[in-house]
Amino acid sequence: MNKNSCFDYLNNNQKEIINNYLTFRDNNGVVSFDGFKAKKYISNKEKTLKILKSEISCLFFRIICGRCSIKSSKSDFNQLTPEERKQFNPDVFDPINIEEEDYFFISKERSPTTLHSTYKKIKPFYYWILGKLDKKADEDNDKFREFRRTKKNVMAFLEQFPTNESEYPNDIILNKKVKSFLTREEMIIIYNMLLKNIKAFNPIRDASAWQLTCTTGIRPEEIINIRIEHFQLNAEGLIELNYRGWGILDLPAQASKRGMSPSHALYKTPVPYETVKQLNKYLTHLYLNQGKNVPKGKGYLFRPDVSNIERPYKKNFMWKIMNKMKPHLDFLSIEQRRDFELKAGRRSMNNLIMGPKVTLLPEDLNGKVQEMAANYQMRHKPNQTIAEKHYTQEISEDDYYRVLEHTINFPWNLKELEKWELKYGYKKPLVTSTKDDTTTKLPEEKTATATIAENNLTEVVSKLENQLHDLRVKPKGMTARQWMIERNQIKKEIRRYTI
Repeated sequence: MNKNSCFDYLNNNQKEIINNYLTFRDNNGVVSFDGFKAKKYISNKEKTLKILKSEISCLFFRIICGRCSIKSSKSDFNQLTPEERKQFNPDVFDPINIEEEDYFFISKERSPTTLHSTYKKIKPFYYWILGKLDKKADEDNDKFREFRRTKKNVMAFLEQFPTNESEYPNDIILNKKVKSFLTREEMIIIYNMLLKNIKAFNPIRDASAWQLTCTTGIRPEEIINIRIEHFQLNAEGLIELNYRGWGILDLPAQASKRGMSPSHALYKTPVPYETVKQLNKYLTHLYLNQGKNVPKGKGYLFRPDVSNIERPYKKNFMWKIMNKMKPHLDFLSIEQRRDFELKAGRRSMNNLIMGPKVTLLPEDLNGKVQEMAANYQMRHKPNQTIAEKHYTQEISEDDYYRVLEHTINFPWNLKELEKWELKYGYKKPLVTSTKDDTTTKLPEEKTATATIAENNLTEVVSKLENQLHDLRVKPKGMTARQWMIERNQIKKEIRRYTI
């Protein structure tokens, strides 16, 4: 159902108010009233304005339904009964004459988080209306009284919305995500699972998208915006290596999150050799299937129709793929599996560069250099003091690459990874014990381990039983199959400890 269909059933006055507001925002107009000031520039303007149109239209639609005594909570005229359609009359509602009671028509069968999201979109709209009325209030007494009355009603209406989590009911359990931070080994395991998935529609695409996320920090909402020409290419349309042996991604602002997170102005976004190699395999496969008449080196990197280079995916195509993988990621906790997502790759990359346990062998790279390199690769705008922002030199390109070389330029092969981690100090070489050491020390270690396990057995079983209890009802967002797999895995663990 297209939510913008609500707009079609509004009257001309309601449509005009919405369109005027959207035009104002499209022209970068500033909504400023009573100490509130909305952002001047809207990121991803085309998409955001469509969402605003949908939200405001559906809000009006639900208020009209409520005022017409229509009990349906659906924001869709087509789902109304024939009798309800006859009752529907948009003229019962003038947006300027909003009432406190109208909130209850909106809030029916809506969660506090949804209402909070609606509040953040509707508040600037009504403050824009109040700002316009305020400018006319001094013209005569009637307009002043109209402004005072409207302001009073608008404020009473907006005050009904939950404005932050502290205002949610006590019995509301917020769905807090349990973030997963992957090791390099786990990244590679997931990559191999994606690449070898015989049931997948396009496994080479899926594996390439995952690896790109893990090494360049591409966000889920950005991955559908990446174009092939954002990379530095050779004559064959493949990603070329610079003199350092890295690829280069120059992600423009318009393709980034909220239009505000482009690649570094000077250094761009370096792409490790292994990722370049994987992406070039994908591009070779893409060019082979897109047709001889379709130009190479142009168009969206990931697209639903390989022959249509200008048609991107409308939404993150990796969401369903990541969701299906959750039950098989047994190296993650149950909570982490439940909340596993594509963004785990980006999050884990940052943790590999500047996590609390990361100490780089070249001591001069630790600390501020390490932190700034992570911000460059993540395309973050760090919180800085005036001195840091305006009077502190950026790290050199050499230091930037050195940090990345020691953190994310690893081989995507488990055997080679072990050698790499030994080389860069993430693992220590095994020390071979003498015969005497083996006979005297190993039994002691085994006994100590057994003692610890025995002491903690009750605690472990209790924790597993609590997890099983939490899954007595299928969690929201989890399929029935995933739910059963999770429960069976916990039961299996409990049996392993108790039998």
